[in-house]
Amino acid sequence: MQAQTPLIGTLHETEFGGLPASAVQAAKVFLLDALGIGVAGRRSPWRNALLPAVQAWGEGTEARVLGDSLRLPPASAAFVNGFQMHCQEFDAVHEAAVAHLMTPVAAAAMAELDSCGQAVSGQQLILALCRGVEIAARLGIAATSPLKFFRPATVGIFGAGIALASLRKLEASAWHELCGYALAQAAGTMQAHDEGRPTLPIQIANAARHSFSCADLAVSGIPSTTASLTGKHGYLALFEDTSDPRQLTRGLGQDWHISRLAHKPFPSGRATHGGLDLVRTLMEQGLEPHNLEWLELHAPPLIHQLVIRPARKDMDSNYARLCFPYCAATFLRRGRLGLDDFDDASLGDPDTLSLAGRIQARLWPLEDPAAFTPQRLKAKLSSGTMLEAELEALPGSHVRPLSREQCLAKAEHCLAYGFEVSQDEAARRLKELTGLLWNLEKLADAKVLLNPLTQAPGTSNRPRPAEAPLRAMKPQQAGAEL
Repeated sequence: MQAQTPLIGTLHETEFGGLPASAVQAAKVFLLDALGIGVAGRRSPWRNALLPAVQAWGEGTEARVLGDSLRLPPASAAFVNGFQMHCQEFDAVHEAAVAHLMTPVAAAAMAELDSCGQAVSGQQLILALCRGVEIAARLGIAATSPLKFFRPATVGIFGAGIALASLRKLEASAWHELCGYALAQAAGTMQAHDEGRPTLPIQIANAARHSFSCADLAVSGIPSTTASLTGKHGYLALFEDTSDPRQLTRGLGQDWHISRLAHKPFPSGRATHGGLDLVRTLMEQGLEPHNLEWLELHAPPLIHQLVIRPARKDMDSNYARLCFPYCAATFLRRGRLGLDDFDDASLGDPDTLSLAGRIQARLWPLEDPAAFTPQRLKAKLSSGTMLEAELEALPGSHVRPLSREQCLAKAEHCLAYGFEVSQDEAARRLKELTGLLWNLEKLADAKVLLNPLTQAPGTSNRPRPAEAPLRAMKPQQAGAEL
């Protein structure tokens, strides 16, 4: 019996009725987040350049693209939607796994239910999301060494594939075959992250896209590898320097990791969020751009690996979203960090770049390679006054969750930005979406979720609205309901 059998077997045996209420609720909340961000991603500077390449892969109109009237074959739609969900660095994260898990899972699942030719119930969709996130999270958590490959993509193909297997109601034996094909196609390099290139969201998009070939091949009768997760050359051995395979089954069937996803209140790398939250705290103590002499972030190794890099006048939006000095300087100047802070004019602003040059970082040595916290921020003012603040949990995490109102505000903001419509029109679409989403387990056909998120043919965009500030996104205390 393969080592991964207990994980695959338990996930396959769990039905909707076996999910705890917390997992069901989290699936709804984080699906809302993924869909809203997917619409916002329509405005990525690289998105339209992407489309001709994708359309050349094959013709088809089975599945819809978020924020558009565009229709594509399901694997291609999953690719574009996966790209759009991650290209703004606004999508949810599982901190312990150091991975964006909902993005490839949701992108694949929504393309499947939109194109499969039969009704997929809301309960089936929720179950598929929970199952997909679960296997991806456990693969990420099993790693005990620093990031070597781009984990959202490498574990994402397993999660997206299992979500498809769930929606297609494949037998458990096919789930094992699927994991073998996911191993054969798993890919994602941290070089794209280091350079801040748009290759990064393309890697997540590829995970969503190739999950379709994995699901198709799983029932082809062609046998794949058997020890795909824990074998000598299986996933953990190939993609992680060291790992603890026991994490694949620890608490299995009791703790659902979809409930441990974290919202991003800012459209930037998750590793910037602790520092940004601390900047907000110091601003409340009197820190302002004009009185700052220097700012110093003390953070764990993971933060340095991911977002401690110099702000450059020639940087593009992908690089800037992963640059703490730029994000912190922008927040300090504007009192928030929004989607419009990464356009060309903002990126080249000399005052922001000058301020970013006064921001530095020091290592807070920790052994845990997945630790985002603790973090400490120190500031010296021109008056000689020293300010200091510290945090133990990031804003938007499962111990400092956003409130329901904050989640809705973020989604509305994304819809207004992505569709380039008024806040009133965005609110109308959001009301239609949440009316369906909050009752998802009662829906007979979940594809109706896409109706308010896809633009009717011939509909023209209204003038671009003013950026909706996210100043009020102060996370709630632990245990707050979404």
